[in-house]
Amino acid sequence: MRAALTLQRLLVLQRARNGEQNPPPLLTCREVLEFATIEGARCAGLEAKCGTLTPGKDADIVMLKANQMDVWPLNNAPGTVVNMMNPSHVDTVFIAGRAKKWRGALTGINIPNVLRQAEEARDGVVLRAGVERNLLG
Repeated sequence: MRAALTLQRLLVLQRARNGEQNPPPLLTCREVLEFATIEGARCAGLEAKCGTLTPGKDADIVMLKANQMDVWPLNNAPGTVVNMMNPSHVDTVFIAGRAKKWRGALTGINIPNVLRQAEEARDGVVLRAGVERNLLG
């Protein structure tokens, strides 16, 4: 979202600087947030299932922590989400009404097992590639 907002503003401001008389309006953070949610669901053909909080739709909800030092005090929610937040701000996630992340922790995931599998996969790729594994680069 941040990259889309920044790029669009850069391109519009370049057009204005080059003398274009009626460049498009600058996107707002609210519009970009809508692109990522409502319009994202529509583009994926899923607007009947998700994208808005509407009775009868799957309850896909992402709850963000807005009480952290890097985003406090909160002055403009869409602006904060688009410009300042990152995955570390995701506190709770519900997909189709089921908690997939709760209070900062994934649910139903055996993290040590996933880490072990990822390490084994990496080791297999390195072995097959015939390169030396060097964690320090």
